[in-house]
Amino acid sequence: MNSHFLSWYEEADIPGINSDGKWEDFETGFLYCPPSQTDRKPRAPVSDKIKEARATAKDFGGKALKGSAKQKNWGESIRAELLKKVNLELARVLASHDIFENASAFIAIRTKSVAEVESMLKTVLESTKSHNIKIRRAEELNPGSRITNKDAIKLYDEANEIQQQLYSMI
Repeated sequence: MNSHFLSWYEEADIPGINSDGKWEDFETGFLYCPPSQTDRKPRAPVSDKIKEARATAKDFGGKALKGSAKQKNWGESIRAELLKKVNLELARVLASHDIFENASAFIAIRTKSVAEVESMLKTVLESTKSHNIKIRRAEELNPGSRITNKDAIKLYDEANEIQQQLYSMI
């Protein structure tokens, strides 16, 4: 018997096996439910190096990366190294832009030179500015929640196309 069952058994007022062959507390009617195999395992401790890398990213407006534990650790260390090598404006883009929210983005660009990464970040920055301008113009042309203005629709479509191009860069 495992400790989970023993804990339940000790807490049950009138434990017993019901007609379905399952353990039940006959006073409350609660069944014993063993922990499933898919229950989450405790997180592995994060190393000081990764904590430092996250702190560096946070200084530039970044959040913790998404992905598996291994991906996040690897991505955080790649991101921290890149943040040290690019200028302040590009570091902010690298740390906080939505296209860099997954660790896989940093793993994908790990072999690029600093010049290639800077060029990509400049493209991301300019594309994001263009996207935001189009969204603002579309909102000015169509100030309601329902989009009826044809020019606004065209601007939203162009903005969405820019956003798709950004996400396909990585």
